Amino acid sequence: AASHAAADHSLRELLQSLPQCLLLENTAGDLQVVVPNHDPYRPPVVDEPFSTHLLFDRGSVGWQQVMESRFYLYPVHVSGTFLLPPTLSSTLYLVLLRMMRRDYSGAFHLIENCGADTEFTPEERWVFEQVGRTLDDSHPDAHACRLKLSLAVLDSPNDLRWELHTEMEQYLDKLPHVSAACKLTPEEELLLLCACKRGTTRVRNRLAQLRAALARASLETAADDCTEARSVILKPTMPRLAGHPWAKLHLCGLAYFEQYGTRLARLHYKRPEPAFPSPPAATQGNAP
Repeated sequence: AASHAAADHSLRELLQSLPQCLLLENTAGDLQVVVPNHDPYRPPVVDEPFSTHLLFDRGSVGWQQVMESRFYLYPVHVSGTFLLPPTLSSTLYLVLLRMMRRDYSGAFHLIENCGADTEFTPEERWVFEQVGRTLDDSHPDAHACRLKLSLAVLDSPNDLRWELHTEMEQYLDKLPHVSAACKLTPEEELLLLCACKRGTTRVRNRLAQLRAALARASLETAADDCTEARSVILKPTMPRLAGHPWAKLHLCGLAYFEQYGTRLARLHYKRPEPAFPSPPAATQGNAP
């Protein structure tokens, strides 16, 4: 590529989440980015819990079976600030790379173009399933990206690699720490909450709160002088002990526990492995 394009700050920031890309430029000055679509991994690093280093499996059998091409070609916008993915599979792969590189705001913005209402092709399904490798990422923005991706395929027959109610629970628990660029709108939250298969206490409370807030907003839009308020009862999470509700255990007397309780019979302990291996002991040899 030309020297002026390589020195452009916005273009360098654009390519930070693409660790193995190749920048091309034609005689007209149009830029394109070639990105190999290998099978990506983010190995855990003990000394760096928020590592962004990626490894690529070029011998993946699943990748070789579904990919029609070994790379994706992304045209660069004339402003040099964003890429133009040509297909859904290339967009999903770009979302995957940015999530693994912890560029959550960039991934969240790209998911806006990932809407699907039909069944995935084998290539699209394979790329979408790789997003499941980010489930070990508990960053608040990572939950927001997975929920946004769930919303993009909500009207399609495609299955998710994560439990929607679990991701929603984690998102609501960390909502004060979600960045402004990755926050869901109240309407998006309401759609996801209604699609949850299980309703935890936090999910049910948020659903009731959003329904009341949106109903209030619609009434205010219809009549500016509307002063009617709707109360919402938020139920707290019921405490549990040893898997049983605390209220139930509180009603049981001491005789019940003595009759049906079990005593601890055996205790196992496994010494944890050290974070850093100890150096080998020095051997002393006989002096010549």
